[in-house]
Amino acid sequence: MTAKEFLKAYQAEKIEASVYEERIAELKSLKGSIRANRTDGAPKARRKKDLLDPLLTIDELTERYEAKISAYIGKEAYILNKLDEMNDAQERTVLTLRYIENKNRSGEPLTWWDIAERMDCGKRKAQYIHGRALQHFPME
Repeated sequence: MTAKEFLKAYQAEKIEASVYEERIAELKSLKGSIRANRTDGAPKARRKKDLLDPLLTIDELTERYEAKISAYIGKEAYILNKLDEMNDAQERTVLTLRYIENKNRSGEPLTWWDIAERMDCGKRKAQYIHGRALQHFPME
């Protein structure tokens, strides 16, 4: 796997993690509404096990999503450590902007023009530094 493929895979996991975070919030909200229904004081004809099953399933799903988010966070820490090993500050910056930060103020992905502006250089220069940085990114 090339450095570019590795970093692109990380980007995909980053997007996936944000979806998982939203899903966890939805599950916690759902869990709260199930508990609220369960503890309203009105008599129920259901068995206790029937009420607990959805809560257990929500807990299991939440744990699975949290494990995936933890894996993504671990990969980000790994990438940051590898970036720290690189000697050139411009190369670290372009990779950070392109793959780690990669959002402008309105939440959209950074374009090469955005990256060039942040690095105070031209678009072609930013792309050149990016190519050089990918060659120097320490892969094992």
